[in-house]
Amino acid sequence: MTDNQSLSDKANELKEKASATLNDLKEKASHLADGVEEKATQVWEDAKSGKLQQEANEKLDELKDKAHHLWDKINGKEEEKK
Repeated sequence: MTDNQSLSDKANELKEKASATLNDLKEKASHLADGVEEKATQVWEDAKSGKLQQEANEKLDELKDKAHHLWDKINGKEEEKK
């Protein structure tokens, strides 16, 4: 009978640990979800305000400038070879 009681006690102990771990994971998941929701909301607000479009246009302008510079450099070298 002592063995059965011991097994029952261990089972209850493991059940309590599992429950505590599960509750901890639920709390962490809730905090993570809050952070993700906040970030998603900010990205959505940025998209609605045109901020992301503006940033994309600025990057595109930078790439165009670099491409023109490279094109000029390539053409300049080709002219020197002629």
